[in-house]
Amino acid sequence: MGNEQSLQQSAAANALLNSYGFRVLKVTDKSLASDYGFESFFDFICGINGHQIEDGNAALFGQEIQNCAGRSVKFTVLSAKGQVLRDILIPLPSSAANEAQLGLSLQWAPLALSDIIFHVLDVQEGSPAYTAGLQPDSDYIIGIEGHQLLREHALGEILDDNLNKELKLQVYNRDYNTVRLATIVPDRSWGGEGVLGCGIGFGYLHRLPEWNSRIPIPGETIFSVDDDGELEKPETQGEGGNQPTSTATVPLTQTELLLQQMHVDDQETSQPATEPKPASPALATVSPPSPGGMSSMLPAYMRRKHHYAVANPTSVSSQNRELDAYFDEQERISKEIDYHAPSGNEINNPPPPPTDSELRRKSEDESQDRKQEEQESSDGGKGKESDDDID
Repeated sequence: MGNEQSLQQSAAANALLNSYGFRVLKVTDKSLASDYGFESFFDFICGINGHQIEDGNAALFGQEIQNCAGRSVKFTVLSAKGQVLRDILIPLPSSAANEAQLGLSLQWAPLALSDIIFHVLDVQEGSPAYTAGLQPDSDYIIGIEGHQLLREHALGEILDDNLNKELKLQVYNRDYNTVRLATIVPDRSWGGEGVLGCGIGFGYLHRLPEWNSRIPIPGETIFSVDDDGELEKPETQGEGGNQPTSTATVPLTQTELLLQQMHVDDQETSQPATEPKPASPALATVSPPSPGGMSSMLPAYMRRKHHYAVANPTSVSSQNRELDAYFDEQERISKEIDYHAPSGNEINNPPPPPTDSELRRKSEDESQDRKQEEQESSDGGKGKESDDDID
């Protein structure tokens, strides 16, 4: 239904493009028009109280507003952002009112002006467009101060007539929904192609996109799938549809599912065997088919292992003592291995390899012993020769 209504609005907007309406040139701050969402430049009033405006007579338009004093006046507005039609219902005070008192400055203009939009595409580095700060794909040139963009070739003609002169471009950015002034100097000798140095798109594919200010609330269900595999939109509460969904409909994350399952496992372990086990709470999503439950999805080193089951609460202390004795024994064995404490069950492991200092000391000792042996042998030979001489 939503798609059909959007298509019907788009077809109606396209049919209106050959008509005329009052273009909103300015919206006064803190006025009724500002409070009810009128936008300057982008909005065209093409209907009032359910009737299309076919005459640009400002007096008749003002008289129709005055006739609604003390009641509400309904404006049909065409937005250049997405070519969307919307109705704006404004309650008027009992005193006489007109468009000036509403805070609107209007101009009779063809609705086709909403299509005179120039989309900034690729921007070359070092070009006039690059220097002016134009952003590729997200920027749209919607006007030039002191000039009128009334047709497709108006932009090129204005740029050619103002070479090497400063121009102030009115630029709309679709990412931030803002309009800013960008100062640019058209130049053919900047070193590249064109006077701007950027690609320009024009036509149906380069219209202003519809601005969607609706930001999803964290945890809100955007869509869901029913049993038949069909997509269903969540039911909104209230007229605005901005109310957050209930907690039961918020899908759990994978981490929340794991923690919930581990909590269920702990409850099952700590429950005495003599009492019946309570039914585990149902999870929000379908559990995995693995026999280990959600805990089997964890890595092996993170899985919770239960070494014993508590059969009777009175036996908890004795089992704790047995567990403490087991840990003490493991600690004693670890100390024996670390510090090589003497034990009857010690394994005869080979000694560790000698360190560098031991090798150096052993080498020095061997060298000293060798020198001493050579000295002794030389001293023994000299003594023998002296004995022979004596004889």
